[in-house]
Amino acid sequence: MKTKSVLKGPVDESRGNKFFAVAAALKQRILKGKLSDRLPGTPALAREFGVTRITLNKALSVLKEEGLVYSVAGRGTYVTRLKRPRTHVLGGVLGSAEGGPLTSQLLLGIQRAGSDLGEATVFLSHHDDPAQELKAVKELVEKRQVDGVLLWPAVQKANGPAIRYLRKLDFPFVVVVVTAPDVADVCSTIGGDDAGATRAVTEHLIAAGHERIGFIASRTATDWRERRLRQFQETMRENRLQATTAVCVSSLEKLTAPALRRSLSRFTAALCDTDRTAARLLRQCLRVGLRVPEDLAVSGYDNTEVARLLDLTTVEQHFDRMGRSAVEVLVKQIDGVRIAPRHVRIESELIVRSSTA
Repeated sequence: MKTKSVLKGPVDESRGNKFFAVAAALKQRILKGKLSDRLPGTPALAREFGVTRITLNKALSVLKEEGLVYSVAGRGTYVTRLKRPRTHVLGGVLGSAEGGPLTSQLLLGIQRAGSDLGEATVFLSHHDDPAQELKAVKELVEKRQVDGVLLWPAVQKANGPAIRYLRKLDFPFVVVVVTAPDVADVCSTIGGDDAGATRAVTEHLIAAGHERIGFIASRTATDWRERRLRQFQETMRENRLQATTAVCVSSLEKLTAPALRRSLSRFTAALCDTDRTAARLLRQCLRVGLRVPEDLAVSGYDNTEVARLLDLTTVEQHFDRMGRSAVEVLVKQIDGVRIAPRHVRIESELIVRSSTA
């Protein structure tokens, strides 16, 4: 269906600013949502506005300068996602902009990729508060005029307030460190391979001859921790071994030395949910004179500086690669035609060190 021009009749060819009038009419259609993807072809627009193709192309050049449209050779002219000039600034909303070691790795990957692609970056924190997350996203989009958002959500839900807001605006964004399957149904995501990595650590311990393996966790319950526990238990059952429930490291720290030794003697190996948990477990082994790995093999997760200092077997999730991939996917969203959500999974790596050797 042909959209009626906001102009009253053909543009007066005698006026020196005729292409500006065409550009203004097309701009109004774009801003009102009447044109949202591919523009009609040059011949059709020239006929509608009663101008030459040269005049029409000049009008399109004005819109390109304003960041409203872009052209693809052999395909046509398209409305941009932003409907404004690029600022070449990307925004990130994370749990904490200062963050722990994994956040630092993610930030490093984002900043390096941004620098390589000519994009500046700015970060805000939500401190695991969905309301603060939405507030931070709105500030980046409405006040700081970023071109796209990299979001590590406080709550991994497809209908979370920040994701709903960005989708309603049709604003370019990518969810990083994604864990919930339904999030991938509505937007582009970058994630790791928790299941594969947990399986690799468990199978490494089994291959080393361990049959009594414990899963040691910190007290805080999270989605990713529960997933790692489930994968550990599944792998144990697949190998016809007893799948134990999680043991809280803080409960071990409260035991007397004799009780602690009895508790740990149930296992010959321990898979810890993080490197920090593994470090706490090593301290308890030291308290009761258990040798690692002779009496108890210990593995961590995350390959933080703690793991490197303590020579812990662990998992490297490559958060820096997640950050780089997120920027690359986001920039394609900003500059390209609308595409279906893209999902990138960064493979984890088992790093074997002396704590399980």
